[in-house]
Amino acid sequence: MEQMRGRSAVRSRAGLTLTELMVSLAIVGIVSAVAIPTAKKGMASEAVRGARRSVTTQLARARGTAANRGCRSALHMTSGANAQIWVTSCTVGGVGVDTIGGVQDLGNRFGVTVSTSGDSVIFNPNGLGSSPGWIVMKFGKGGHSDTLAISPIGWATW
Repeated sequence: MEQMRGRSAVRSRAGLTLTELMVSLAIVGIVSAVAIPTAKKGMASEAVRGARRSVTTQLARARGTAANRGCRSALHMTSGANAQIWVTSCTVGGVGVDTIGGVQDLGNRFGVTVSTSGDSVIFNPNGLGSSPGWIVMKFGKGGHSDTLAISPIGWATW
């Protein structure tokens, strides 16, 4: 009989008390209040870096396409919250213009705003750029920003 009482006492203690539950929820709330803003900052920073990397990838695509096809190619860019980038080149047959790899919508993909001092970077068949000067692109989101500078010969620096 004594053993039965011990078991029933353990069974009645199988759950959490209201006080324990409230303390647990308070701890989760405090940790969330600290972690969520930090996570949002990190996500905004990564979105800005991702947009910059996307531009440098397309820049390399334009350079490689010019050298491979033996004709001029260009990286085109627009500014604003709906910024886009795309590469054009001559067709493989040499007549007309192809868009290489499609248009990338930086604004929707990364949620960034882009400002740029130029609208295109032209590459000659030897793979070297022929822009008249430096093009500076600025990427921003949620208080984070980054800059990409493209030299007249088409090399990116940040």
